[in-house]
Amino acid sequence: MTIEHANDSSQVTRNDGDACAVHIDPVPIRFWWLKRLSVLSCLLLVGLVVLRLWWGYVADARLQAQLDHYRSLGQPVTVEDFNAELDAVDPDQNAALLYEKAMDAYVGTTPSGALLSDYGYFDPAAIDRDMDTVAELMALNEDALALMHEARERPDVAWSCWTNSPECGGSLTSRRVIAELLWVSAYHHHRAGDSVQTVVSLLDYFRFAEAVADNPTFISSLVGWSIEARGGRLIEEMSVAVPTADVTSSSQDIARVRAGIVRLIIELSDEKSYRRMAVRAYLGDRAYSLHVLDEIGAVSIAMLGSGSRPGNWGFAYLLDATVRPSLILDMRRHSQNATLLSDTFLLPNWAWAERELSDRNLYSSLVDIGARPLTASSAGMFSRSPNRGLFWFFQHLANRRMAVVALAIRLFVIDHGKRPETLGELVPEYLSVVPLDPLGEDGVEIRYTPHGEHALLYSVGENGVDDGGVDRDITVVSDLPKLDDVLFYLDGRPRTDEPVVQKQPPPTTTPSSPSQ
Repeated sequence: MTIEHANDSSQVTRNDGDACAVHIDPVPIRFWWLKRLSVLSCLLLVGLVVLRLWWGYVADARLQAQLDHYRSLGQPVTVEDFNAELDAVDPDQNAALLYEKAMDAYVGTTPSGALLSDYGYFDPAAIDRDMDTVAELMALNEDALALMHEARERPDVAWSCWTNSPECGGSLTSRRVIAELLWVSAYHHHRAGDSVQTVVSLLDYFRFAEAVADNPTFISSLVGWSIEARGGRLIEEMSVAVPTADVTSSSQDIARVRAGIVRLIIELSDEKSYRRMAVRAYLGDRAYSLHVLDEIGAVSIAMLGSGSRPGNWGFAYLLDATVRPSLILDMRRHSQNATLLSDTFLLPNWAWAERELSDRNLYSSLVDIGARPLTASSAGMFSRSPNRGLFWFFQHLANRRMAVVALAIRLFVIDHGKRPETLGELVPEYLSVVPLDPLGEDGVEIRYTPHGEHALLYSVGENGVDDGGVDRDITVVSDLPKLDDVLFYLDGRPRTDEPVVQKQPPPTTTPSSPSQ
């Protein structure tokens, strides 16, 4: 039998004349499954796109509702809100512009740079060892000091920018150097016996510390608090004296010095701006985190594309589009935490703030933190460890209040020839009320021991326990037990590395005034 091929490929003709249809083999089973998988994959992709759109819609709606709530409270929310406030300040009333000029005008030398570094935070005696360098530093920076003095009389502070960096308007290092210059200036005038210029420099110094903290970022607040704490140490070191009437001090000079000290007491006693700046620091970092969220797509593209590999740009866009709802929800939680923490700066003391946060688990685990990248912003850094930032705030507040009391005691000594037996004797002539201890429990005043080995004002430490005035200098060694009190020496800090412990139990004061 032979088989002949016909033109019709679907038939085969046999020699017997019968025609039969060609049998066509079925498509292999695997191809049917491939079609089904393709269809299912398309449906899954459509479902994922719909889910992503819904997820993004919900995330945007939740964040926007939260931001609208903050705006209804009158809070600045975005970078543009803060910059609008800054732009509204009259340049002729803006102290920050003069501070920036002073930073530009600063002239340093190698010896003076070493001097400022040496005196740093612990050893003002370095100035005593090199008064020639101090005199040279003062002469070189007369213009900068004059600008700082002029700035003090301007009521507003609006740094040139802060959007992209907390160092806008002069680096934080420049601000520290200018603060050190003012510190050295006050100490120099004190050593020269010029009480008038000493008090003027102190007023300039504390005004600048407040201006630094006024920049709405938490890192700027920390620097401002640190500068202010150094001012308290300056008062402690100098035991600021009011001159008496003698051949070298005119009655006009005495009146000027007293008026300056009274003004300093009033300004340091007013804590509204101090607390307001701490609140705005967290609100500012909240706004900056929103700014980061807005820019994160461009950042990812720049990192992945690097300008020379366009193939990565598509991946960067895809990555940003995929994870953005997660970032938005991260921002929502982060802004909630930042707002909560900003409110704690308005509480009366550390004990109250610690209780307020004890039931708030802001970030539960390292995994949780790692899944929320916006918490790496400057506010997020402190919200992960909220007790640190809050304790620093109340510790600086304690130093501020003790500086006020020390100034009032000095005026009392000039008028009465001795220190008061209790702080209540300062009210109402020198103080409106006896300040409360911001590190202690409600209603407990700053402690005062006029007759121990060292005349002291002190606040309880982080543990909230009165340890009788113990100082092991925990600012130097950070891992010591949190048992020490925060001390303010009325006769200057002792030049010793040994712990200072009161030899007799300090008399406790009882609350004699309403809480602040």
